[in-house]
Amino acid sequence: EMFSRVRRPTFWMEGYLAACHAAMGDDEKAEQHRNRLYELQPDFTLEAFSKILPYRNAKTKRAFMATLENAGFK
Repeated sequence: EMFSRVRRPTFWMEGYLAACHAAMGDDEKAEQHRNRLYELQPDFTLEAFSKILPYRNAKTKRAFMATLENAGFK
C-alpha cells in the first residue's frame, strides 16, 4: 500500500509492486507494474537485480526472486 502512494516510483518499486500483486493473485495489476518497470528500466533482468538486492539471508532472497519470477520477470 505504501508504494502505491509514491508519485514517481522507481523501477525497483514497480518490481516490488508487481511481485506483491502476483503473490495476491492479481495478474492484471502485476502485469501493469511489470510493464512500468520495463518502461523505466528497459534492460532489467532478474540476474542483474539479484546482485543488488540487500537481502542477507539467502533463503529470503530466493523466496523474493521466486515471487518476481511468478510476476513474469525474466
